[in-house]
Amino acid sequence: MIRIVNFLTLFILGIGCIHSQPLILSMPPYDFLAADVYGQIYTVNGSELMKYDAQGNFKQKQVNNRLGTIGTIDVTNPLKILVFYRESNALVFLDHELIEITGPLDLYLTTDFEATHACSSSDDGFWLWNPIQQKAYHFNSQRVSDRQTICLSDWLVNNLVTEILEREQSLFVVTEHNVLVFDFFGTYLTNLPLKQVKNLNINSKTLLWLSGNNMLTYDWVLHQSGEIPIPEGKTPKQAFIKGNKMILGFEKSIEIYDLK
Repeated sequence: MIRIVNFLTLFILGIGCIHSQPLILSMPPYDFLAADVYGQIYTVNGSELMKYDAQGNFKQKQVNNRLGTIGTIDVTNPLKILVFYRESNALVFLDHELIEITGPLDLYLTTDFEATHACSSSDDGFWLWNPIQQKAYHFNSQRVSDRQTICLSDWLVNNLVTEILEREQSLFVVTEHNVLVFDFFGTYLTNLPLKQVKNLNINSKTLLWLSGNNMLTYDWVLHQSGEIPIPEGKTPKQAFIKGNKMILGFEKSIEIYDLK
């Protein structure tokens, strides 16, 4: 594995060094956050989802107490946001104003399993992780399962799936000890030896995730790794790079840095 020095990693990603003092936003309590391609920020607290623009201005709030706690959200498409309620095995799709596009999708009626992870798909469908079959299943816009990955049991001995996401028409199955990559049709491509990856960001062919006081990077095509330093003295619980901004999430605040 080749390690890229910091400045080259930044060059490959098309960004530069931290340019200014951060925009610091005081936030109400939240469990986790996400950021879309425009740098808009979404926070989740129990069953409450809140949206802020790229300058940190509050925009909308959505609460659905009927379905319980929000498990994950996928904001890959800001015009069709996927919200997964793991407790009730349900999906809701929201528009850019956090208004329901359709009523809740009861996955017990769509599938014969209880999903533990979900993500959007670029063809207006979605993927679900089946922990019993140890496969990811794709559902098209008509909510019909039309493809699936192979069974991943050989990779999942003493190893749990922690998230799934689709980017650049590839499906990434993130586990505690590696990241498995499949093509758009669910065909196996490669096994990336990356451990303890949480809240994965993907920028083209580069994977980014927070580890301690750095964002680690990995080009899964060239198999080159690197790191982007977090501002000194900062210990965020989540971090994202979207366009020319670095977004750091803390217990009671969010800091937004310009990268030039």
